[in-house]
Amino acid sequence: MISQIKRAALVGSISLISAVGSAQAAYNAPTMPDLVSGGFVNGPLTTGQYEFDNETVGINSAIGDTWSFSLASNSAVELSVSPSEFNFMGAKIMGTNLNGSFGVTPIAMGEIVSLGVLLANTVYSINFNGVVTGSIGGGYDGALKVAAVPVPAAVWLFGSALLGLTLFSRRRNQLANYA
Repeated sequence: MISQIKRAALVGSISLISAVGSAQAAYNAPTMPDLVSGGFVNGPLTTGQYEFDNETVGINSAIGDTWSFSLASNSAVELSVSPSEFNFMGAKIMGTNLNGSFGVTPIAMGEIVSLGVLLANTVYSINFNGVVTGSIGGGYDGALKVAAVPVPAAVWLFGSALLGLTLFSRRRNQLANYA
């Protein structure tokens, strides 16, 4: 037979473990809301995936975009950007020569780039500049992934140890009162 104190400790431990699992499971959200470029600050963004893109018409047209966002909580952020390209019978129909940066850090095109853990309530900007090289146009597509930062295992161990010590001292006090 499980005492009420042990049952409460077991339920508390299970709820802590399930809270960690739900925070990590929300990383790959099925919807992709669009970010808005220009002077608009998107956010605060929550856990999920966000899409941004630009299509420009005309060869040698310049691209100069800034995407700004803020976060609802401290989050791990990844960025992926791919310039558009389409060739038909040896002719470049759609193409872009693109450079990007997050602050002063250059962004590698066509790869998933980790921006690290970003702080909440801070405005961040992603900048793109380049030239359209396709005969009818060019552009780029990108995705910004925001994931909740999991609580370190040491916090869970410390919390369970603290709970155990509290329950132990409570049980000892109860036995002392009956003696």
